[in-house]
Amino acid sequence: VAPGDRVAYCLELGAYAEYAAVPAWKLVKVPDAMPFDIAATLQLQGATAHYLSHSLFPLQEGHTCLIHAGAGGLGTMLIQLAKQRGAVVLTTVGPYAKYGSELVRACAEHGTHYCDLAGEAQWIRAMIDQHQPLAERTGARIVNCCGFDSIPSDLGVQFLQEEAQARSGAPCDEISLVVRAMKGGASGGTIASMLTALEQASDDRNIRRILADPYSLNPADRRSGNDRRDQTSVQFDHLAEIWTAPFVMAAINTRVVRRTNALLDYAYGKDFVYRESTATGDGATGWLKGAAMTAGLGGFVLASSSGFLRENLVKRFLPKPGEGPDLQERENGYFNMQLFGKLADGSVIRARVTGDR
Repeated sequence: VAPGDRVAYCLELGAYAEYAAVPAWKLVKVPDAMPFDIAATLQLQGATAHYLSHSLFPLQEGHTCLIHAGAGGLGTMLIQLAKQRGAVVLTTVGPYAKYGSELVRACAEHGTHYCDLAGEAQWIRAMIDQHQPLAERTGARIVNCCGFDSIPSDLGVQFLQEEAQARSGAPCDEISLVVRAMKGGASGGTIASMLTALEQASDDRNIRRILADPYSLNPADRRSGNDRRDQTSVQFDHLAEIWTAPFVMAAINTRVVRRTNALLDYAYGKDFVYRESTATGDGATGWLKGAAMTAGLGGFVLASSSGFLRENLVKRFLPKPGEGPDLQERENGYFNMQLFGKLADGSVIRARVTGDR
């Protein structure tokens, strides 16, 4: 540093004095474009992050640390320091479309591997478009949708396709996933993510287009195929031979499966068709149950798409971020999904994906 430089410092007596004598080695030059209040904040956040990761609990390779609000200034610094020391970082953030972007950017910049539980297709698409080239240069692996959405769907389809290849020498050209049974409550974070997507879609035509596009998460040169928009009504699934209603997670799961197919250089075929739904039963009873479920889901989407109803009705009565199923509900939760694949000779192959209680 030199006389006249803009500088900041931290952890030195005299914070309220008009002037302070500070050793030169404690000074940090401040860029001309950075306000002093931001520079001072960064100094304090940096000192806090260093203290937590080096003194309070010296992180080492093999350690796992949980960082709350990882997308904030302090959280971002902690993630970088933890990565330098070889630790695995778990962080809480959400809805991702509101609070997760800076965290993904930081991981892409610093070559830090990242995975999340996101189910917000419009945000995932934005992160791919913005950070794919950077992550490739730094070696960062950015992996979204690593929870209930969309691991059972993605790995279930992969398993069924590998079995089809082994039995017939070719993959299924069509697969239908049907939810047979499921128990468990939705977390406030999941609901907030859904509401954020609907809110953004109501204000932005491009986001509405992305959410409606079956191939929105595919690489830019591979966004076409035989799939159509997600199921929105009661339908009879000809592979499962049962009446079905829309499945709310299909909006993200199906896009992830199609992206996997594209990234695998169309291992499932360029004409591969994939869909998801909820089983409602046989005959008239199955149709009526499907109609009731469809009406309920449609009512929720309609109410959530209205700013007035979203703020005064939906948000008031549903769990808020940080709330959700208690321990007993989580322990008793389960899911049972069945996949039906059509082989080249027209026969149907089946697989089941379950999560035990």
